[in-house]
Amino acid sequence: MIDLKVYAQALVQKPGHLRLHPEYLGTRFRDDAWSCTQWQRIEDFHILLIVDAGFCEITYQQKQLRLGPGDAILLAPMANPDIAFSQQLHFHEIYFSVGTEQIQPALQHIRAAWELCPHLDEIAALHQRQDAQSLIGHQLAFVLSKFAYLLQEQESQTGLSIAQSNKIIQWTREHIYHQPNPNDIAALLDLTPDYCARVFRQSFGINPRDWLIKERMHEAARRLREGDDSIERIAEELGYTNPAHFSRQFKKVMHSTPSHWRTGK
Repeated sequence: MIDLKVYAQALVQKPGHLRLHPEYLGTRFRDDAWSCTQWQRIEDFHILLIVDAGFCEITYQQKQLRLGPGDAILLAPMANPDIAFSQQLHFHEIYFSVGTEQIQPALQHIRAAWELCPHLDEIAALHQRQDAQSLIGHQLAFVLSKFAYLLQEQESQTGLSIAQSNKIIQWTREHIYHQPNPNDIAALLDLTPDYCARVFRQSFGINPRDWLIKERMHEAARRLREGDDSIERIAEELGYTNPAHFSRQFKKVMHSTPSHWRTGK
């Protein structure tokens, strides 16, 4: 077991040992919802996955993560989490391996990882070339080094505690139809609104108002695919009196209109 930075150095030193899985490389899209208990992995590949639109939930060693747009997760081969993907999930991913070494910890998570996506797409393009093994190794080493840097920055920030973050997530899910706002989150944690907004952004990588919009749209997406209620009714129950405004925000978060999301187009 080695840490992420050492693994990245090994990629530069031994690019010929790098293996990629061609079926799980680059930008991908899942139209159907999918879930799995004790996710069985493919051989000894690590997985780096970055959510572009939609969401997925991962449970591992009693830790639950909900990944939304911009969130990234790195899984070592030894990690076999429970996982659930939403319908119409857009994401970037890469399955990779260098010898038998495994990265530790087995599960690592960062927020606001958008800047890594173009590099994964570039690796996918390079993989089509016969002479690009060294370039791929250096590019992936950069991605993993940047992931380690973002993780370090995230952990060093004086943001919310894990307990506080989990409290926000749980409370928001229970009160999503009560039109929660950033001041409600501040009151929940007994913090001033300005200070809450600052530490919230440090922990979630997004301001409270935009995060609440994302949560509303994720709930709307779930209802659109699982129920028969009209778009107008769902919008109204989530606090939107203007269906057009609801549709604009839904498309911004989910990269699809509500009607297309419902039909799976």
